[in-house]
This record gives sequence, structure tokens and C-alpha cells, in this order.
Amino acid sequence: MKDWKQIAAAQGLVLSQTQLDSHVALMSQLEGILDSLKSKLDIDTEPATVFQPAPWSGGGEK
Repeated sequence: MKDWKQIAAAQGLVLSQTQLDSHVALMSQLEGILDSLKSKLDIDTEPATVFQPAPWSGGGEK
């Protein structure tokens, strides 16, 4: 499992201890749910494709 407190600190999040504990509990629960879902994927499931758009080459503002 990830160290969510360490991740929050690295991101510079300013939270009270109560908020941090609440978020850590929620993220840990979510991580467990996602891990159990990953284990149920069939081995031949197609991976997600990544869309990589061509660099924007127009002139002026976007």
C-alpha cells in the first residue's frame, strides 16, 4: 500500500490531522478496492490505449 501521508506531504497539501487521517483512510480503502478489481481482470484483457495528439502547430493563440 502507498504511504498517503508521505504523498500528501510531497504535494505540499496543508491539512489538519483530522482531514489528513480522513483522506488517508479513504485513499487506502479505494486502493484496496482497485487492487481487488485488478485481480479480477482476465489475462487477455486489452490494455488501455494512450492518445497522443500531434503537437499543436497553429499560429497565434490557441
